[in-house]
Amino acid sequence: LRRFATEAKSDPKRISKDSEHHYTRRLDPLEILEVRKTFGSFDPDNSGTISFLEFKELITTFLGGNVTDEALQLMVRSMDVDGDGEVSQEEFLQWYSDNIVQDDQNTLKRAPRELFGMFDEGNNGVISIAKFKSKLDALRVGFSVDEQIAIVNEIDRHGSGKIGLHE
Repeated sequence: LRRFATEAKSDPKRISKDSEHHYTRRLDPLEILEVRKTFGSFDPDNSGTISFLEFKELITTFLGGNVTDEALQLMVRSMDVDGDGEVSQEEFLQWYSDNIVQDDQNTLKRAPRELFGMFDEGNNGVISIAKFKSKLDALRVGFSVDEQIAIVNEIDRHGSGKIGLHE
């Protein structure tokens, strides 16, 4: 999300379903289902679209107050292919396919560090379990308390109550 916030483009691609770049040709059905779930976390009112205010609330909660309205508008415009001011699920899927799915090994190596950085607000190399849970809750991914505990136990193998980048 941080990279997206800084690299947002104001000119989205317009891709037809017949194009080799359409998300249905690049994502398998399971990936599409997972991206649809992610979309749902951005769409708390289940309207089928992400409004600017919904997007702003989630990004601000997750990244803190460091993202300007102008940058947020650029992000929304980069996904809003039809220009109606909201991001539909289809637009979100296409954006995800175009911008997130990459075979680049450098990106795969960088991704864990970038993900860790989104949780490590103080850039001190550790994330408290409380902060980790708070960020998961902000993402609205719908993990139950038991699922969150299982995730923490999987990541915090030393039982220190903190998650380091190496974990």
